[in-house]
Amino acid sequence: MRLDFNALWFDDQPDAIRDAEESLRPMLLDLGFDLQVNAFTDFSDADFLDRALRQGADEWDIDLILLDFDLGQGLEFRGSDFAVTIRQQFPHKEIVFYSGHGAGIPALREALYQSGIDGAFPAMRDQLVDQAFDIIQNLIKKVVDLDHMRGIVMAETSELDDLIGDCLVVAHAHMDDTGKASIRKYIADKLGRSLKSNTNKVAALHKGIAFEDLQALAPQIFSSYFQRLALLKVLRALGWDGESEHSAKVQLLDQYKPDVADLRDVLAHAKLIKDGREKVLRGANGRDISDDDMITIRAAILRHRSNMQAIQIALQELIKTA
Repeated sequence: MRLDFNALWFDDQPDAIRDAEESLRPMLLDLGFDLQVNAFTDFSDADFLDRALRQGADEWDIDLILLDFDLGQGLEFRGSDFAVTIRQQFPHKEIVFYSGHGAGIPALREALYQSGIDGAFPAMRDQLVDQAFDIIQNLIKKVVDLDHMRGIVMAETSELDDLIGDCLVVAHAHMDDTGKASIRKYIADKLGRSLKSNTNKVAALHKGIAFEDLQALAPQIFSSYFQRLALLKVLRALGWDGESEHSAKVQLLDQYKPDVADLRDVLAHAKLIKDGREKVLRGANGRDISDDDMITIRAAILRHRSNMQAIQIALQELIKTA
């Protein structure tokens, strides 16, 4: 589990999956996770399903399985029978086993017992969203502690940095020669000022600069920070600000540093401490980041990930129409 919560869903009513998914998605977004559903709705070929599950068990990063008891009505194919195959391929994943029939929870428990299925939660279809969400919340609490979440943030922001760099390359390629020369000068000036500042700090070592300040003297050349500034410069040069249809994308990209990058930098050097009954990650600047703060950080990363993907798609379309 990273910031995508992956659900494997089996139900012969596609509309039911869609409706439940549309209800669950904003609930997970409030927790800072993006719901991804891999759905199966055709159960006419049990052999195909079995083969697909065998292959998928090695390839799918599944967090939760949802299974309808009343699969393939008229096909002599029950969810409790299929649950055996699912459990064989996903022995440690929790299953939500649900039905819309009036026999209720006791009948579902009996079906699970008769099939020898452990780790499954019975639910009624009309209560599926709420009960599934309760299970999801418990899964997240068990799996995602502060230290684990720190690693997720590092991984996700690293991929965002790569995406920013990829978009910069594509956007730069679309500029005319004058624009390309201008952006090269902009980057050189930015890097030059940064390097000069650090050169002055190195020189100050001879004058008794605090030893701790050495840690600030190792910036990467053309870091993700400079790449983001360069991308903003290029997008504005391409007319993506002001009244452009892309102006909202540029405005959000401009907020990446306070929304994500600054917090990522705090987390990178934070120490896990216990503050009373609560564990927090305390940054070198004294800022504490709690589990509640992580919800905000996850939501910000998802928002900026979606924005960067939209920028990438728009740039690719721009190149196609050039």
